[in-house]
Amino acid sequence: MKTYIIAILITDLILGVVPAKIAEKKGKDFWKWYLYGISLFFFAMIHAIVLPEQSEQIKKLNFIDVYTTNEIKYLDIDCPIEVTGYKIKISEDKSQLICVIDFFNLSEKIVSAVEVNLTCYNSFNEKISNPYGNEITSLIQDQYGKCKEHFGTDTSINLSNYLDTRMVDITVRKVLFSDNTIWERADNNSCYINNKNLMNNELLATLKNVEGEDAKYYLSMTKDTWTCVCGRINNLEDKFCIKCNRNKEYMLKNYADSNSLEKRVDEIKQQEKTNKII
Repeated sequence: MKTYIIAILITDLILGVVPAKIAEKKGKDFWKWYLYGISLFFFAMIHAIVLPEQSEQIKKLNFIDVYTTNEIKYLDIDCPIEVTGYKIKISEDKSQLICVIDFFNLSEKIVSAVEVNLTCYNSFNEKISNPYGNEITSLIQDQYGKCKEHFGTDTSINLSNYLDTRMVDITVRKVLFSDNTIWERADNNSCYINNKNLMNNELLATLKNVEGEDAKYYLSMTKDTWTCVCGRINNLEDKFCIKCNRNKEYMLKNYADSNSLEKRVDEIKQQEKTNKII
């Protein structure tokens, strides 16, 4: 009799996983549904099956931005795409949280899908701790990321099991191209901290006037990399920026500091005067 009762309890504990897994895929909390499943298995199963799909739930909700940034702390310099920013959004009823990532395709190919890892943090920059851990692996599929264009903002990653999340670190693990080739990040590949050489507002306006709206920084160099005026970090041996195609030597000559920028502006003004005379 005792063995029979133990067998029933073990079976019940195992069966409780089934409705919990179904509900989790639809955006519900696994552990709450696990307790529901082991207590009332048949009711939990029926309830889990008739739950609307997660994507359908999200489509019906209104979301509010709780965190937006275009400043990314880390960069995989060899990745064929770049994370240029992201938004954390919460539903008005506080039940759903999503992350929308803005990618930029640096390659010459069309991007079809991306696999990313997200590490979740709260407002105090503390890692989220719960039974699921603080990292999420997610697929962003059915994309058509054209060469040198932004993509990805039409797709969201559900963070509803991490409702305290207000910031994330994003690591691109894999990229699938339309020709079915795959780029995969090497585990020992360094991520570079994206430090940029900022300038004051007056000089920034001057730089934008000369080089365009995407120009925001002085060119800077380390022993391994150089950072373009657009903010993209490149390998030191790269002669052109992988993102905007600006020439490194030209940038170094004209936009390495305030003196070189002012000199370049004087040259442009002088050229304009000459053109008027002609």
